[in-house]
Amino acid sequence: VDGMGDFKLWVGLLDGPNDFEIDAVDRIGNSNTTTYTIVLDTVPPLITVEEPLDGSWTWASTIGVAGGTDEEAYVTVNGVGAAEWSRSFYMTLSGAEGPFPIEVVAVDRAGNTASASIVVHIDQTPPTIDIATPPDGLVTSAPRVLVVGRVRDAGSVDLTVQGTPADRAAGSWHAYVDLVEGWNVITVIAEDAAGNRASRTFKVLLD
Repeated sequence: VDGMGDFKLWVGLLDGPNDFEIDAVDRIGNSNTTTYTIVLDTVPPLITVEEPLDGSWTWASTIGVAGGTDEEAYVTVNGVGAAEWSRSFYMTLSGAEGPFPIEVVAVDRAGNTASASIVVHIDQTPPTIDIATPPDGLVTSAPRVLVVGRVRDAGSVDLTVQGTPADRAAGSWHAYVDLVEGWNVITVIAEDAAGNRASRTFKVLLD
């Protein structure tokens, strides 16, 4: 302690709470004790993005981003404040068709920073269905017809022919359809991962 009553001492800290006790005694024996705690935090917050899922597909151009951190933090989503000293966050973003990157950054009270990045695919375009065979209006005596075609989309597609999943290979698809006597209306439906749907219908006459 100097002549002005000031003192300074460097001490090492451990991660977590560090408790200190300072005892002061003057020349005639009067004493006083002060206790306090310093918390050393060198661990960045843990970010959990609950929605949307990384790599997911949607047709909506407005996306809600929700999640949380394991401690109170200031959170930004794509550079915009989403939570201030909270353990949860929510932000609504607007995006255009195509891959839409989302970055969440969290800073805790000690200044530790963490980030999490995901990509959402915005797809507002229905799949394109091409039917190679048979031609619309085909007249046949065979009780079964092979339907062959291709489907095009930015992502994965579920495709059915008359309600039954078609066999897929390298972008093309095929399915066998049993016919009944007379005109048969055959429907092909494709739905992509974002929920966009497309359909094609044609007729085959069994005679």
